[in-house]
Amino acid sequence: MISRFLKKRGVNSIAFLIGMGISGLYYLIVHLPFMEHSVLHAYTTHHVTEYAIVMLFFWACAEHLVCFVKGTRERTAVGRVSLPERHGLEEVEQTEVLLAHLRVEHFRDSSSMMYQRIQTALRFVHEGQSVEGFREYLESLEARDSNQVFERYGFSRFVTTILPILGLIGTVVHFGAALTGLSMDGLTEKLPKMLSSMGTAFNTTFTAMTCMVVTFLVRFLVERRDNELLRKIDAYLEDELLHRFQSIDAATKKVTDLLTVSNSTLMASLVSFELKLIDEWNNRLDIAQRRWEELDQRQELNLIHFLRMVERQQESHVNAVKQWAENLSLPQQSRQLEDAIKDLTAAIELSSAKQNGVPSIRLAS
Repeated sequence: MISRFLKKRGVNSIAFLIGMGISGLYYLIVHLPFMEHSVLHAYTTHHVTEYAIVMLFFWACAEHLVCFVKGTRERTAVGRVSLPERHGLEEVEQTEVLLAHLRVEHFRDSSSMMYQRIQTALRFVHEGQSVEGFREYLESLEARDSNQVFERYGFSRFVTTILPILGLIGTVVHFGAALTGLSMDGLTEKLPKMLSSMGTAFNTTFTAMTCMVVTFLVRFLVERRDNELLRKIDAYLEDELLHRFQSIDAATKKVTDLLTVSNSTLMASLVSFELKLIDEWNNRLDIAQRRWEELDQRQELNLIHFLRMVERQQESHVNAVKQWAENLSLPQQSRQLEDAIKDLTAAIELSSAKQNGVPSIRLAS
């Protein structure tokens, strides 16, 4: 019941129980006989405001302890939770794979701030199928986690604010008790008791201020540790997620999809046209091939006919040349015969002249 009541009012029930337990243990020890004349007994047990100051102080310290333990778990999760190494820009559909990687590999850290931040950012991209407004969304997540850390120490801030007021109330109460019934009669006898009450009043203020300073110092150290952890988470998400996916907004994606469909239709039409064109060219080439073959056959027949004509013409020319040669050789032979007859006649005349004793000169003439 107490835990549910405190949770509804934003109070950490674990810190409350620890604080109340420590406070009870503290007063159990302080009220022991050997602690009656101690400084702690003198400063924390003379008025109800001192009890309230001590309980609030231990409650705030327990709150800091819970925050410190939670911050330690968060720091461990930051060292474990990570995304696969990327190689260039990725499609937004890759977010589904990354979410599955988180669920499988880092399910033990699902309650950590690091895991929740990465998962929420990936779901934003996955559900929108775009990185439009992704930077602003990451900044809103940073602000949200920063506010959560700030609110985590809200009770501690309340304590550091109210402790001086409680100290002042205790001081006023002690002064009032010291001055109550003060009169000139028996002033000498009442003066030591009055001074003792005034000293107790100042002790209450001192206790409140001391608890406030310690609470403020512890909160500063623990909260600074948590803020450093937040900065690490912010830097990791900025490095690994902000520029991980291709920046195509929804409108551009629609245009891109339309262009893709149009290109697919155009490519199908071009392929169909190219196939028809190839068939047409094949038919034309077949026709041209047949015509070339027919032309080659005709040229071959014409060449054979031409060669035969050339051969007949050549035979005719050869016969004619032979005939001309025969015709030219007859007059030459007749002249040779005449020359031979002349030579023979001259030889006969020369032989006869020698036989008759006719001078050769004459014969020669």
